[in-house]
Amino acid sequence: LEKIEKNITLMTNKAMRTIGFAWKKIKSPQVSSLKNIDNLTWEGAMGMIDPPRPESKLAIEKAKNAGIKVIMATGDHPKTALAIAREIGLYEGNSVYTAIDIEQMTDENLLLAAKETNVFARMTPDSKLRLLEVLQKAGYTVAMTGDGVNDAPALKKADIGIAMGKGGTDVARESSDIVLADDNFATIVTAIEEGRTQFRNIRRTSFFLVTTNFAQSASLISFLLAGLPIPLLPKQILWINLVGSGVTDIALATEPIHDDVLSSPPRSKNEKILGKSVLPLLLLLTITMASSAFIAYIIISGSGETKARTAIFVLLSLMQIINMFNMRSLRRSVFEIGFFTNKNINFAFII
Repeated sequence: LEKIEKNITLMTNKAMRTIGFAWKKIKSPQVSSLKNIDNLTWEGAMGMIDPPRPESKLAIEKAKNAGIKVIMATGDHPKTALAIAREIGLYEGNSVYTAIDIEQMTDENLLLAAKETNVFARMTPDSKLRLLEVLQKAGYTVAMTGDGVNDAPALKKADIGIAMGKGGTDVARESSDIVLADDNFATIVTAIEEGRTQFRNIRRTSFFLVTTNFAQSASLISFLLAGLPIPLLPKQILWINLVGSGVTDIALATEPIHDDVLSSPPRSKNEKILGKSVLPLLLLLTITMASSAFIAYIIISGSGETKARTAIFVLLSLMQIINMFNMRSLRRSVFEIGFFTNKNINFAFII
C-alpha cells in the first residue's frame, strides 16, 4: 500500500490526474451496492495530463498586474491542482483547500482562505457556488469559467459566466453569459484588455467633447459679459462643432490599446464615464481658451473686427485640434505614447 501511495503521489506531483484499476470475480454482472466492492485485486494506476497552454503563464501574470485575482477551483486531487498552479505561475504557496474544508468554514474564514490561496481542489458544485457567493458578498466582481454540468449553478450565479465553447457541455453554455470559442484562458485576459481600452476610448471622447464645447461656450459668453462684439459668427461656430469635433471625436474613439491598460487596478462597477476627474481639465482648458481668445482680440482688433474674428476662429480651431492630442491619454502625454501610434488621429489632424 505504501508503494502504491508513493507512485500515485509521484504522478500527482507531476500535475497528472490519476485513476486506479482493480478487479474481482462476481457471480452476477450487476453490482447492487457499493458495499459489494471489496477484496479487490489491485492492478495498477494510470496518470493522465492535460498540459497547460504555453500562453497561460503570461496571461496569469498580466491578470495579476491588472489587479485581477485568479482562483483555480477544480475537482482534481489537491496535489495535482497545486502542481499545475505552480507550473503556470498561479500560486507558489502550499495551502490547498477542499470541499470538505469549505463545509467546515464560516463565510468569514472562507473569505480569508480565498485571499490566502489561489487553489481549491476536490470541489463540488455546492462548494464552488458557496465560494462564489462569499466573494460576491465581499464586494468582488466575479467571473466564473467552466465546462461541465456541475459548473452550471456557479456559471449562472456569477457576475460573468464564461463557458468553454469547444469542450463545454450544452448546459454550461446555456447557463453562461459568454461562450469562449477557443477554450483559452489567455483570451479572457485579452478581452479584459480590449474592454478597458473601449471604456477609456468612450471616456476620452466624452471628455474631449465636453471640455472643448464648454470652453468654447465660455469664451463666447465672456465676450458678451465684457460688452465686446460676438467673437465668432454662427457659420464659424458650426464649422468648429460639425467639422472639427465631427472628425476628431471619431479618431479618438479608435485609439489603440496602450501598454499601461493592464497595469492599473480595476475600476469600481459604479464608476461613471464623466465624473469629478474631468473638472480640473475642464477649468484649465476653459481658462486657457477664453484668455487666449481675449488676448487675440486685443492684439488684432485694431486691424478690424473681421480680422479679429478670423484670428479667434483659427485660434479656437487649432486649440481644439491640440486638445485632441492631449486627450489620447488622460494619464500620459502624447510624447510618451507616440505621435504616430494612431494613424486616424494624424489623418483627422490633416483633414
